[in-house]
Amino acid sequence: SSVTTPVVTDPLPVLPLATRAGQVTITSKKQLIAGAGSTLMAGNRRDLAFVDGVYQTLLGRHPTKKELTTQAARLKKRVPRATIVRELWNTDAHRALQANQLYTTYLHRLPTPGEQASVMQQLRVGVQEQTLAGQLVSSSEYLAAHPTANLLAGGLYLDLQGRLPDASAHQNLVQAMGNQTVSAAVQGLLHSQAALQFTVDNMYRTMLHRPASAAEQQFGAIQLQSGVAQSEIAIRLLASPEFYRLAYVSLRK
Repeated sequence: SSVTTPVVTDPLPVLPLATRAGQVTITSKKQLIAGAGSTLMAGNRRDLAFVDGVYQTLLGRHPTKKELTTQAARLKKRVPRATIVRELWNTDAHRALQANQLYTTYLHRLPTPGEQASVMQQLRVGVQEQTLAGQLVSSSEYLAAHPTANLLAGGLYLDLQGRLPDASAHQNLVQAMGNQTVSAAVQGLLHSQAALQFTVDNMYRTMLHRPASAAEQQFGAIQLQSGVAQSEIAIRLLASPEFYRLAYVSLRK
């Protein structure tokens, strides 16, 4: 008898972005209490924790002392939290991390500089992450990694809906890909109720560090179907009272 032991390499690091689920520390207690935040008088601790949490979630780093001071002062002047979140969301630094996340999630590698620049440009003109995901799973590279119809069907369900299909759904997708282009089949999956709810759940897990409830998934899917941009839902979550409280609670731990 013999035993075969598969060798599994560690996956690439996943950055804390709105596209996929991720459990990342929202605030740094050390930084806010003993570091930059300890000498700041521009805002209260809740505001400082919120700013730090947003920077970590969208830019993958803590704010500098100057950034923390400036943003806290803006909050003190009643600049809406959503305004600050939207500004950071639309920075090239965040777009670059979005590009990295998309390639890591669907192609299991980081993008080349040219690929990253291409994704960033599409994001600048308003292309949504869901559309970019569809492009990647329709690419020749993704197809090469799933060389048979059965493997491709399973991969698409896992990546776009977060689940394996039952036998009937699997067979239906295989047949659909035999009668139309892969891109067309991908679009059908991307706009399915299950895929939209999976997208919403991922945003809740990334932004609020919890799964979305069934009602939240359903409502979010309805918003996406009605034309609300995925980025707008993510921005609302980060600007929400729940994220504000979560950032402060994390600071106190």
